[in-house]
Amino acid sequence: AAQDVIALSTYQLVPMADYKKLFIGAFATQVDEIIWRAWADNSHINNTNGVDVGNYPFAGINHLWNCGESPSQELVDCFEMTNGALPVSYNDATHTAVSITPEAAALGYSEATGGDPYSNRDPRFYINIVHNMMNYGVPYNCSQPYIIETFVGGRNGFNDVISQETQRSCTGYYSAKDKQIKYWGPGGSAGNEPTHWVFFRLAEFYLQKAEALCETGDLAGALTALNVIRQRANQPILQNVPGFANTQDFIRARIRNERRVEFCLEGQYRFDDQRRWKTLGETNRFITGMRITKGTDGKFSYQRKKIRDYQSYTDKYLVMPIPLEDAKKMTSLLQPAPWQ
Repeated sequence: AAQDVIALSTYQLVPMADYKKLFIGAFATQVDEIIWRAWADNSHINNTNGVDVGNYPFAGINHLWNCGESPSQELVDCFEMTNGALPVSYNDATHTAVSITPEAAALGYSEATGGDPYSNRDPRFYINIVHNMMNYGVPYNCSQPYIIETFVGGRNGFNDVISQETQRSCTGYYSAKDKQIKYWGPGGSAGNEPTHWVFFRLAEFYLQKAEALCETGDLAGALTALNVIRQRANQPILQNVPGFANTQDFIRARIRNERRVEFCLEGQYRFDDQRRWKTLGETNRFITGMRITKGTDGKFSYQRKKIRDYQSYTDKYLVMPIPLEDAKKMTSLLQPAPWQ
């Protein structure tokens, strides 16, 4: 079925230079990659003319709104270096102790004081993730670029999750995927651009095809489909990444990582993927963030920090219970076994 959609030639992957347009374009704009989308206005989101002010990066400069999505350090770790290497491996169960891969270190990755863990990453990292000292462009009604400060005491963070303050990130990151810089300035306004939610785009079908072929043992076919998405992102084909192994386990793991990167912060992709892969016990116990402090010498220090424990990691959460109100109406209908 995925191949049938690809073969239609009705839809085309947009080039990387236009990737951001998949998520911030006005609804009336035609985007060749999008298969199904829905108009998003103030009846769908906490909206002011196309801007979701309940999910606003770093609460706006004036901190009038909530900060919205705060990407986890685990998500950030999924974005490869430009040579295809994953930056770190975890040394403990809480992901707070890591080993930097040699190939990442060779490109300058460092979490030591004065180091830089954000340069030379997959281009999608900079489209999706707002990170410390990022130049995010010139907002509306401003003359200078807006530089992100997620370090402790910086204008955009860091927030201790225990405080329950909702205007600053508790992970050290903000979502950039569907956000527009022009609305973030001190004189910025929400404009008048109702936008869209993307439900299906062509990239989904390439990665569905890659996963299906991998699971049925056609590793060559899986690599071909996967590499279409990787090459669009200007990342090396999987066969050329450090440590490549032509095995089902290796290719499966990297297909899953590719899905996490390509579709991060888009709807329920991750929610559904974890359940059909039955990986909640591995991926949904807790999240971590990066607590950054700035020394008097201007150098940054990096500390991985566990932010929150979750209880929804057992197999019980692979299925959904029947809503209580419905169960009351249909007393002979039993809840799924884990919920009885």
